Amino acid sequence: MIPKYIEEKAEEILRVTGQKSAPIDILKCAKYLGVEVEEAELEEDIFGLLVIKNKLPLIIVNSKGHNDNRQRFTIAHELGHFLLHSRDTSFFIDKGEILTCRRTSDNNFEEAKEKEANDFAVSILLPDRLIEREALSAPQESRFNILPYLSNKFQVDESPLGIKLSHLGLLEYGFSSHL
Repeated sequence: MIPKYIEEKAEEILRVTGQKSAPIDILKCAKYLGVEVEEAELEEDIFGLLVIKNKLPLIIVNSKGHNDNRQRFTIAHELGHFLLHSRDTSFFIDKGEILTCRRTSDNNFEEAKEKEANDFAVSILLPDRLIEREALSAPQESRFNILPYLSNKFQVDESPLGIKLSHLGLLEYGFSSHL
């Protein structure tokens, strides 16, 4: 389950940016937080980076080989790092203008920070109230196979969406339940 404080942070941003329907405008969220977003061709295994440019936060998202849904998740993930970890000096090191994750022998520490950033991305892109509303109002023909319908509606990949639906009790054994 996603920690309540992470869901509350995401919900607050959605509230103040006036977002009440899917898909969530993640660039509007970034702008509200004062974070610029740019695309660049990065190495294929890099989804994105959080950097500081002229003392302003900047997310660079990989434009090469990643679909729009993946890029949206990456932006949300990096916003999670910005909100949850950018002031945590034990996690980020300022090397020139790039904030990078410190490599430590404690992999659990790194994994926990990555999980928190993923949890934030899921919370902001797939808020419970909107998921439940959209799932319950889906056309009858989409209810048996709800993942593709909601994936398109929220502009996210099916993997994080499936996890979210399972946590909400709206997906059971690959089929929608309670719909």
